[in-house]
Amino acid sequence: MSFELAAGGALGLIGESGCGKSSLARAILGLVPLAGGSIHWRGQRIDQLGRRAWRGLRRELQLVFQDPFASLNPRRRIKDIVALPLEAQGTFSRGEIERRVAGILER
Repeated sequence: MSFELAAGGALGLIGESGCGKSSLARAILGLVPLAGGSIHWRGQRIDQLGRRAWRGLRRELQLVFQDPFASLNPRRRIKDIVALPLEAQGTFSRGEIERRVAGILER
């Protein structure tokens, strides 16, 4: 498989159960070893990085699980769900998180 994303782009994978969507996503994030090929991010080969180098990258790359009942809690407000990844990074102030979430939801 080969694909390229523009800056700020997003990629959605759809397909039959068991076709490899989750395996591909986990391989891109370095969570499972590659069976072949290579993965490049911003011109850098990332499939051979060590654990320490991955820390910064995981703030930029994210996996959203396909089970909506596991990833979208109906008891939480959507703005709180969208804010979770930003809060987990621990690098944004509350005001910055609120500003970013508002922008995402407006789009």
